[in-house]
Amino acid sequence: MIKRFLILATGSMILLMATTACKKDKKDDYGDASVIIATNIIGDNDSEVAQVKAISPLFDYYDGFYELVGEYEAVPVPYNNHGFKINLPITLPDKCFMVIGNEGFPEGIFVSDKNAKIAYGGCGAYDKYGKMVGGFSLKYEKGENEFCTAVWIYCDRNLVIQGRLHDEDEYYEYRWEYDSDLNYHLKKGWNIVYMYSKIHQTEYSYSHSVKGTTEKPSGIDLRWYYINDSYYDKSSLPKDKTFSIFNILKFNNL
Repeated sequence: MIKRFLILATGSMILLMATTACKKDKKDDYGDASVIIATNIIGDNDSEVAQVKAISPLFDYYDGFYELVGEYEAVPVPYNNHGFKINLPITLPDKCFMVIGNEGFPEGIFVSDKNAKIAYGGCGAYDKYGKMVGGFSLKYEKGENEFCTAVWIYCDRNLVIQGRLHDEDEYYEYRWEYDSDLNYHLKKGWNIVYMYSKIHQTEYSYSHSVKGTTEKPSGIDLRWYYINDSYYDKSSLPKDKTFSIFNILKFNNL
């Protein structure tokens, strides 16, 4: 079950997590982040999907790391006509939350309140018997080198995370560069954060730039996708069971 968590990436992961095709329906509304309305869902075959549950990962904290130990599932809602409407929980178990100040943020990153707690949310797909068969992701893709993932995050108070980072390395003739521009203005309650990435690669270089923001990037068309269990890798969560909050917010390393 742990490996099956997705967002809103759920991002993408966080969820977003974690991006798109087919015109966005006018009923889709991202104004209230606690209500998810997904229509015209595309992607894998969703014929066995009968219900949807809001899900959130559960953690234990020890030795400076959060360890993924399970997932919280809310009451299911029906899945009809390639879409669903779901209200994210207004209360979550304590184990869903991670304290921002439990790990050090690097120099150059401003955090307004290190006592703030955040949790991640996503939507799981279930068949009529209640078995999880996949998940959903709101995302945009342009080829293999430009993409954006929407991730649902709950915050227990207003919180600002801002800053820029640059990292580079080289090995013989090959060079890597990573740039992150973070601008998160989280409100108390549910928020949607967007992680917009561009990759440029040549024979001798690789560069990856990421802009993390609570403002939807202009000029992109986010689409809802269904990902069945065969390919469902919980792209809204880290691949490891232990991980860093900052790495998630920095590179959508989910």
